[in-house]
Amino acid sequence: MTQNSDILFVNPNSTQSMTDKIVLSANTALNNRRNVKGVTCFGAPSAIQGPSDAEKAKPILFSNLKEAEKAGSKLAVIACFDDPFLLEARETISIPTIGIGWAAFTMCSLYADKFGVITTMSEAVPVIEDNLKNYGLFDKCSFVHASNIPVLDFENKPEETQVQMRSIIHSLLQEYSIGSIALGCAGMAHLAKPFSEEFSMPVVDGVHAAALLGEGMLAMPNG
Repeated sequence: MTQNSDILFVNPNSTQSMTDKIVLSANTALNNRRNVKGVTCFGAPSAIQGPSDAEKAKPILFSNLKEAEKAGSKLAVIACFDDPFLLEARETISIPTIGIGWAAFTMCSLYADKFGVITTMSEAVPVIEDNLKNYGLFDKCSFVHASNIPVLDFENKPEETQVQMRSIIHSLLQEYSIGSIALGCAGMAHLAKPFSEEFSMPVVDGVHAAALLGEGMLAMPNG
């Protein structure tokens, strides 16, 4: 049973450790100012790596979103960078619903006229590009780059993936002039702070961004 919360992060995959990491990142962003909960879509794929995985997760995702609605949660976040079925959810769920991809793009666009996105597998690239177009932010994005690092490697091989991501960012910054970077997977959350410091620019984790933007939405009159 989904518990009442100010902000509920719905992890569309079935990996509980990722949900725990998402909630920790959100609470860190908000300094525990809000009641943040997380729910895992047990029965869905262990990682969402493309449209076929998202389709398998859809009924469980929407079941959890509807539970959040019934429980009286104030705002829901789809905690997958591909924002699976976000627009459909916003039409069918009565509580405000956002996605971590949307949040990361929005935050990056506030920081800089041009930003880039680094995602996991190549299957995610066209999905993210379509989302950017739907959100009106495609022209602000200089690239959507696939790291070709599987989602769960960020959980299971944190040191190795950090080295790989550092090398990717170094190469991209030599090619593109951008002012911010969106990390295209909730599993990358732990990289945002050290990479922001190392590369002297905002490196945005979508969970962190969704928590802060969600808090701002709830603070608005009638939010």
